[in-house]
Amino acid sequence: MSASFILPCREGRPYGALRVACVLVTAWLLMLLPVAAAQACNVRLGALSITPVSYDPFAFAPVSTHAEISLDLDGDDGCATTLRLVDASLAHIDTVSLGQPGAVIFAVKSSEAGGVSVDPVAGTAIVSLSHDNRHAVVRWDFTLVQDAVLAPGAYVAPLTVTARPDGASGDLMTKGALTLTTLPRAQVNIAGASGAFGQSRLPLLDFGTLTTGETRRAFVQVRANSPVTVQISSKNHGVMANDDTPTASPIPYDLRLDGQSVDLSGIARRAVDPPLTVDGVSLPMDITIGNVDGKMAGRYSDVITIDVSS
Repeated sequence: MSASFILPCREGRPYGALRVACVLVTAWLLMLLPVAAAQACNVRLGALSITPVSYDPFAFAPVSTHAEISLDLDGDDGCATTLRLVDASLAHIDTVSLGQPGAVIFAVKSSEAGGVSVDPVAGTAIVSLSHDNRHAVVRWDFTLVQDAVLAPGAYVAPLTVTARPDGASGDLMTKGALTLTTLPRAQVNIAGASGAFGQSRLPLLDFGTLTTGETRRAFVQVRANSPVTVQISSKNHGVMANDDTPTASPIPYDLRLDGQSVDLSGIARRAVDPPLTVDGVSLPMDITIGNVDGKMAGRYSDVITIDVSS
């Protein structure tokens, strides 16, 4: 749109000078005319829904979840709307961390679906709505990329979705949170050597020919995300029975866990507070054979059971 008018020229003025003046005034008037601003379409942002995560620190299995939010067109004028997933400080994110810094980390990626395209910047989606396509659902996928041993409890990462239609000067916002819940978990393993949890298993501690005072060592490996109770029991209540002649006199033995004698006449219990790591703690378990003098020849054995509970 433009407008102009003709200035009357007074006699006696040079034509050239008068013509320049007319052109300048017309240009100045054009600069004053209002310019129509781009109109933003009206969209409605729904609630942010994020599926919570139940996390087992010792499962070592794939873990994923997702977030969804709806966007609806109000009115008939369509447009494109940019949606961003941001943290509590409104900073753009491509990962979400829960627990201690760098503990459990999820990678974030927006998904393409009907009417939704993904911007190269992770966590950003562009939704095109029109008279014929008035509704869209935007989804972000969260995939576990770093495990950690977390103490039992709920861990929360506040998240926000911002939406800005083309031509708008401000953002629509909806808040939500990713919640990860960890329950008490504990595992135990009997190993022949101290090392990584479960790297070796010792189903049998073989003494060969029994000799008074002979000692063998194993390791009780315990990992947990909270303090636990280690429970130790003996089938024969702390003696080795003759497998061939049950009525024969048994052979006593002494069991020490982490240097402390364990009474196997009943169920023994020990409190253990392992570090929050995948390997936990390895407790030395020493078994020393008692007096074998005068014992009947044969094969002697006992079954030791070790349980752990949170």
